[in-house]
Amino acid sequence: VKGEGHVNLSQTQTGGSELSLTADGVYLEFPPGVRTVSNAKLKVLGDFPQLSVSGNVDISEGTYSDPLTIERGLMKYLESEQSTITVTDQPSALSRTQLDIGLRTLSPLVVNNNIARADVNADLRLVGTVEQPGLTGRIDVEEGAQLTLRERKYSVDRGVITFTNERAI
Repeated sequence: VKGEGHVNLSQTQTGGSELSLTADGVYLEFPPGVRTVSNAKLKVLGDFPQLSVSGNVDISEGTYSDPLTIERGLMKYLESEQSTITVTDQPSALSRTQLDIGLRTLSPLVVNNNIARADVNADLRLVGTVEQPGLTGRIDVEEGAQLTLRERKYSVDRGVITFTNERAI
């Protein structure tokens, strides 16, 4: 990881922020269970508290192999209502930071667990703010994927998940 530039997080001092970050071959497990090796080029620009983070993250390889159970996994998640946990009623000083970060796979993310065996490609953009992020773009499931739900196997001819809301994920 290499960084160059400066960040000013003071409202009393003048001078903007201009920081470039470059990372090559970084291993990350986020979200939990998704293991990736990525390259990134990101920039932080602006005058505090009006900062922006932009750039690209390219996932060169990745896997997801953690098992899921219907009762506490995929179906429960899909059926649950979205909820927000508020730690404090005061917004963070960085909550208004603007996001514009591309996220793509250079080779398929391999999913291999008790529910799915699939190769997945992503071309996404994280937008909005830190406080209210949004996601645009798409995730494509390659032909030949297999899903197992309640002991029944399904073959996937085509699978696409499209994200269109710039104000929510």
